Amino acid sequence: MTSVLSTAIGLGLPLGVVAFVFQVTPIGFLVQAPAFWALWAFAAGVVVPGPLAAAATGALTELIGLGTCSLIVWLTGDVARQAGGPHALVLVGGAALGGALVATAGCWWRSEDRAVHVALGTALPVAAFGWSSAHDATAPGGASHALLHAAIAATLLALLPRDGRARLRATAALVPTAAVLALLAWGLLGTGLVGA
Repeated sequence: MTSVLSTAIGLGLPLGVVAFVFQVTPIGFLVQAPAFWALWAFAAGVVVPGPLAAAATGALTELIGLGTCSLIVWLTGDVARQAGGPHALVLVGGAALGGALVATAGCWWRSEDRAVHVALGTALPVAAFGWSSAHDATAPGGASHALLHAAIAATLLALLPRDGRARLRATAALVPTAAVLALLAWGLLGTGLVGA
């Protein structure tokens, strides 16, 4: 339990600070992207042993990050950046669920027990940045954002797999993983609770 809590605090606090500090800068689109937050949960899953501990750590990391960012917003009185109402509920729920799923992917990526787990663990953060790229490409003036997210996705796909065979498996796993992410994102966007 100590490892879960200490890791979640160690990753979640800086995540919240980074999200607050950089959200009104030119890279604000990046630090506010779900894919960026997913990397922190992925790191939590890599660090903590076991899928259950990884899932708990990932969810806590995201919630602590969200809480830290919200606390700084409240302390600074910058209410224009404060999410409220149903949007806040979606953020909290999405952070907990997404954190748990992506941290499990991080745990799977680290383990070499099953090739399918390693492939899915690699594919999830790559697909998250791929989805961000596709989403940004449809937004007015979002071409540069789309290119950056695509470049990060390509970099992750190049660096995360341990060898060429693992890269091929991860690439194959991208299609179903991206499809699931797209359905989840479309569902949230369709509620009107998450802005396009």
